Amino acid sequence: MSPPTIPVRSARWRRGTVPILTCLSATAASAAPVAAGAPPELPAIVRSFATLARARPVYCEQPAPTPANWLATPAQCAWRGGLVMQRWVADASKMPSCVSTPAAWWHWRAAALAGPGGPAPWNAAWRRRTLAPDIEEENGVRRIVVLTQARDGGWVATEWRWTPPARAATRAWEQRRWEQLRREALAINDGDAGTATPSALQDVWRRNLRGRPGELDGAALVWQADHQCLRLVAANKQDEPDLPLPYAREDSRLEQRAAIQVQLTRVAPGATWPAPFRMMPPSLPQQRSATYAAIAHRGNLLVGRLWLPAGGEQPLLRARLEAPLVAPPGSAPEARAVTLLNREMAALAALWTADHER
Repeated sequence: MSPPTIPVRSARWRRGTVPILTCLSATAASAAPVAAGAPPELPAIVRSFATLARARPVYCEQPAPTPANWLATPAQCAWRGGLVMQRWVADASKMPSCVSTPAAWWHWRAAALAGPGGPAPWNAAWRRRTLAPDIEEENGVRRIVVLTQARDGGWVATEWRWTPPARAATRAWEQRRWEQLRREALAINDGDAGTATPSALQDVWRRNLRGRPGELDGAALVWQADHQCLRLVAANKQDEPDLPLPYAREDSRLEQRAAIQVQLTRVAPGATWPAPFRMMPPSLPQQRSATYAAIAHRGNLLVGRLWLPAGGEQPLLRARLEAPLVAPPGSAPEARAVTLLNREMAALAALWTADHER
């Protein structure tokens, strides 16, 4: 079925062929060697803007915001400017920061579209991820975002934006094309890959991100704070002594905490302890439950240890917050990193306490 006559809408566009950069990037992607274990080819409607629009695309005079470590190709338009597609390609010459390049883009773009609570943090196991809210924005615009790993191993991000026209027949035809794109984009979506991290720890970590980009990387939860890379993992019970930690603050004794520090020193010979084992300050008025922390420095790694009792029959949650640190013990860089770890562990403990305080 051919598209109906489409009236001109008030959007900035001009006629012309799709820019050479876009054509070359598509040609290069098809000619590039296929990486081992590469995902199958994308559906035609996702891969080709012309297939979606059923019309020859033109390029738009629209500025494209571009995050760090990504290159934007010129936006393409169809349907008299009512349909716009923008693509970004990861710049392989740039090194990612603490989180990976796709994780940073996902946070940058998807956070603006996911609504309250934001999108789920990027999972390093994902190769294709789609965000397609079934809602209209205030001006009636609808969007679909897809982030995929190309067959050559690089990363490509695509956003489609559709403004429904006023004419009913035109709107009905365009909506059918849009819904087909949405179905096929969601069909390639990788599922929620499992991690080895306890769900309770993931929950407090995600809430503690507070708008910062984060990534689930295997058993680790990764993010950045004050230009410092942080890595949160569930502690291995075999790596630390079985500590008798009371749930109630009033049951914790100073001499008991001193004895626990001695045990920790024995299982980590060679480490210094810029912040020995202690009961953390309360985060709630009249807080009854106790949380515990310590920070060790060994080699080029600063490790914050966190113990979060839940009370009753619920198991104790043990976590390690790791930060790479090339600085000697007692130095100013170490002091700054210790302050940061203390702050992040206090925030995690406060969230845990709010969930479990009785």
